Amino acid sequence: MPSLNFLPPLGLITTSLPFSPNNPPSPYLVVFSTITFTPSLRAFDETSIRFVSPKNALTVAYFQNLYHHTDRAAQLKPWLTSPSVSEIRANTSSDPFQWPVLLSITDLRALLSRGNSRLTPGPDGWEKWFLKYLSDHALSIILKLLNHIISRSHFPACLKPTNLSTIHKRGPSTYLSNYCGVACNNCLQNLPFAWLNYLLPPYLTCHHIIPECQVATQPGTQGQDLISYISQIELWAAQEHVPLYVLQCDQ
Repeated sequence: MPSLNFLPPLGLITTSLPFSPNNPPSPYLVVFSTITFTPSLRAFDETSIRFVSPKNALTVAYFQNLYHHTDRAAQLKPWLTSPSVSEIRANTSSDPFQWPVLLSITDLRALLSRGNSRLTPGPDGWEKWFLKYLSDHALSIILKLLNHIISRSHFPACLKPTNLSTIHKRGPSTYLSNYCGVACNNCLQNLPFAWLNYLLPPYLTCHHIIPECQVATQPGTQGQDLISYISQIELWAAQEHVPLYVLQCDQ
């Protein structure tokens, strides 16, 4: 499991004073860590974590247990033998998905230009917006690192630590179960997944792996488009006093 480097929420001022009934323990966590440097990567040093108060260790233990991966018990999956799935299995067996596919400089620049260019960085501190402005010579170093990861389907241990910020959802703020964690991974860990996600949709569409009725996941369609369309229908139904029934398939 990747190590978690917890960050305090924005705008929060924390203290390490002993808690009392008038000063309840805060579920927020502050961790001070140092960063070590290598010639081509900035890696997180797991041994440099220091907690400012004992209650932080409880927060770490809670989220480590929450995100711990456990193997599921074997269960029957009768849908895997249905005619539609059997047809897809036959088609994909004759035309398997080609992976790994190495990146070129052009592919990498196009990948860095897609999506949000100012994502919150992970422990490495790398952001997409300044990577895409690097020269070809500088970017070629990152390209070699990415292709090394892709060709071996393996992430070095120094890339696996993750920054985790806690965000309060609802209910009492003294319960950790009312908080969700937002993880920010290293850029070199995100880019191979982004490349894979770019190559997969045409293959999934070609072999009808994603049903046509699953509109929100079709190429060129965003979830907000579907929400906007349904909102317009709801508005029309309200004005015309027409009963409206929407079936939602829960996966």
